[in-house]
Parts: sequence; C-alpha cells; structure tokens
Amino acid sequence: MTDNCTERAASASTERGEVVGNDSASMRLLFDSSDTGGSLNSLEVRLRAGADGAAPHFHKRSSELFYVIDGELQVMAGDRIMTVEAGRSVVVPELMPHAFIDAPWWWQERNGTRHQG
Repeated sequence: MTDNCTERAASASTERGEVVGNDSASMRLLFDSSDTGGSLNSLEVRLRAGADGAAPHFHKRSSELFYVIDGELQVMAGDRIMTVEAGRSVVVPELMPHAFIDAPWWWQERNGTRHQG
C-alpha cells in the first residue's frame, strides 16, 4: 500500500490502493494505522453533491484527519457538527464518534429526504 515507509515518514500515491464505493461516494485507503506506527489513517474520499460519506463510527487505534480540497464537508465529531470548507481541515481523535457527509443540508427525514435551510 505504501510506496515508502520508515519509522518517521510514510508516503503513498493516490494512484495505488483499492477504491471502494459507488458513483456517489468512493474511498481509497492511502494509509492504514499500521503504515504510520498506529498514529493515523488516511483516505481519499470523493463525494458527489448530497452524498453520504460515513455513518457514525470511531477508531480504536488512531486519529482521523479530514482535509477538504474542494467544496464543503459536514463533519460530526463527538457532539459537534462542523462545516469544513475547501482548504480547511479537522482532526478527530481516536475513540471519538464521528461521521461525514457532503454539505450543506440542515435536516433529514426518516425516509432520507434532505432539506436545506
């Protein structure tokens, strides 16, 4: 998975690694925590407008960094919901429940219909 990994540095290519998902949301694992000495997982995630990213979950062994390249991402981290704009980032520590979706939307009905403010 990694191109080069030492005790202090690791590098990966976005052209390597398996892509999972569908046309609305896809993910490519760049680094697993085993590649970074247990400190970080890194994924390249691509979301179409209105797409769900991940349901609430947490990681037992590492933090997760979100860096938004284009558009906006809505991140739930613990009891906070943040809108992260392009060029911004957020780090979610290990064991903290988190989820993410394409932003913005304000509320969702049980049938999945989303409404903007």
